[in-house]
Amino acid sequence: MPVVDIVQRSEKWFAWRKEGITASMLPVIMGLSPYQTPYQLWAELVGLKEPDDLSKNYHVQRGVEQEPEAREAVENEYGKPYMPVCVEADHEHLFRASLDGLYKLGSDKEVLEIKCPCEKIYNEILAMKGQAPTFQMYAAQVQWQLNCSGANTGRLYFYLRGKRPISTLIRRNDSFIEKAEKAAIDFWKHVQSNHPPKMIEGRDKVVYDTPISNQDNSWLERVEQYKQKSARHAELVRQSDAVKADLKQLESYFTEQIPSDVQTFKKDGIRATRVDKTGNVDYQSLLAEIEDTMNVVIPPELIEKHRNKGSTYFRVTIQKESSNQADVPIEQYQPKVEAEQPKQEATPLSVTPAEQFVPSSLLSGVENPTELEEAAPITAPIKPLAPGNFFEKSAQNHYF
Repeated sequence: MPVVDIVQRSEKWFAWRKEGITASMLPVIMGLSPYQTPYQLWAELVGLKEPDDLSKNYHVQRGVEQEPEAREAVENEYGKPYMPVCVEADHEHLFRASLDGLYKLGSDKEVLEIKCPCEKIYNEILAMKGQAPTFQMYAAQVQWQLNCSGANTGRLYFYLRGKRPISTLIRRNDSFIEKAEKAAIDFWKHVQSNHPPKMIEGRDKVVYDTPISNQDNSWLERVEQYKQKSARHAELVRQSDAVKADLKQLESYFTEQIPSDVQTFKKDGIRATRVDKTGNVDYQSLLAEIEDTMNVVIPPELIEKHRNKGSTYFRVTIQKESSNQADVPIEQYQPKVEAEQPKQEATPLSVTPAEQFVPSSLLSGVENPTELEEAAPITAPIKPLAPGNFFEKSAQNHYF
């Protein structure tokens, strides 16, 4: 497990991530991410799509802010120091992971993955258990971290300020890792060959490359021509709008000279004619009133029968080039000191064993999940429950 001497969220870190398969990419590659598809990830890696800038996203900022709190909470609970490091797998340098924490004492190793979800996702995990897409995604991410670090266990820690943390111990699953490695290598071949992976129907609605753009040598030349002519057209439209505004002002001057009882005015080459135009019929309101007054319902099929044939067209626009901010500032966590309050009796919680959080098609040996209770908000400093409270039978081994 080579440890890479690099600062997370630095420019070098972003560059290092692009040179291999990271833990955050793995759920996307395996189709477990509800936020991104393999095709979209491929387009980013080959430079056809700008990565989404999440540095100003409220949920991302909240997660970055609360992560030190979560780290302090998990270290205090389990008495283990977790060091944030970047690692590469011994057997394949393409397999990489940026760990929120790594505990190592002799041959004992454990990775830590901290998630600070919004309340909606937190409640979704409590309600849906193993069916929660976000938990499936994060559990697969931890498995990749185990693969890269050589550790046998990982702790997936959900922390939301004001809620009781959810801590799940995930054990290494070599069967899942084998499938993940195969999918990762196959995806990386698509990146290296610039050949896109299969698109997902209903999700991949934007195409970032076409065969003609790779074969037609005049593609880039035509792109530049379009940009130049589009800019020229925009300038002409601006000038035309200014001229139209001047004409409108002059026309108003002329029409003000027409007496109210005269329809046409003609003088010195200017002819102004009053035109009376009837207003359009609001057919939506008309149909609604007919239904109301006559107590009838006009079926949608009848309306569609009288609809004119539609048309299809392409709207071509020019995207402005954007620069990504490599460094995301991390707000320093300052613990709040509050007056001591009487401790509330903790209600035992049970968390679904980790093996429930991966589709059955990927893993075997899945047991029935246990019920998970929603924790009530607390005002006293939060202290996670003991591991035994998170599992129905914590003394037994639970496998991812």
